[in-house]
Amino acid sequence: SIPNGTSVLNIFVFYRTPILLVVNFVLVTSCAFRMSFTHVLTCNFPTDADGDYELTNIDNNHLRPPQKDEIKDGQWLGVTVRTQGQGGKVLVCAHRYIRTVSECTLDTCRWGRGLCYTLTNELDLDQVLEPCKGRPTERGHEQYGYCQAGTSGMLLNDDAIVGAPGPYTWRGTVYVQSVSDNFLDRDQTMYYSPHIDDQTPIDKYSYLGMAVTAADFFGNGIAYAAGAPRSDGTGQVILFNRKLAVTMMTTQMVLSGDMYTILDTNSRQLMLMETSCPI
Repeated sequence: SIPNGTSVLNIFVFYRTPILLVVNFVLVTSCAFRMSFTHVLTCNFPTDADGDYELTNIDNNHLRPPQKDEIKDGQWLGVTVRTQGQGGKVLVCAHRYIRTVSECTLDTCRWGRGLCYTLTNELDLDQVLEPCKGRPTERGHEQYGYCQAGTSGMLLNDDAIVGAPGPYTWRGTVYVQSVSDNFLDRDQTMYYSPHIDDQTPIDKYSYLGMAVTAADFFGNGIAYAAGAPRSDGTGQVILFNRKLAVTMMTTQMVLSGDMYTILDTNSRQLMLMETSCPI
């Protein structure tokens, strides 16, 4: 059974035989978030849904233990969990994952980079996605010091779409990267939405990437949509498209509203984008 004091963040049914129920949660102690884990609970759902489950800590047993320059306590692995569908891969993210550096000129030497993993159909490690790795941090939050990549994400076909609301004083951006198993022939480009100063359609503290989705919204190829809940004071959804091997995507449309977040549905071949506006 799930331990007492558990706060459930995300429940996701992953179709296999037997069916796996993936539950992501944070253990709470004295009303403070101390440690975060992702666990896999296996059961023949729903026949024994009221019984005990086999509890497995994906981060320790299936992925990799923290290295000397990593802090995984409190990383919130499981804040985002998505799947390619039946028999496909799983995307799981930890937006509070931290990298440390031995030398720096700022008061802090800890960068909240965030990361995501793709897992196989058997929930074994497939790839590690660190879209902010190697990017400049000399100016801290004014660059990529607090990317928080993985705050949102999804898998579409062979691509992973990862939201990172932190770059360039919380303007935020969206990264798109191929996770195809065909490593030699797959697209090696890391695509991103414009977010550096005069390149971006949004201002500081917009938090673009708090929610992401992608679909053929316009009938001419995949477009990438990202929610920026504090943009322009009322929230905006920005839609981007990309050209092959051109790293920076282009802005296709801006929707303004009231503190937007987004999701997509695909029912009977009809693709819709719905927005929610919290009061």
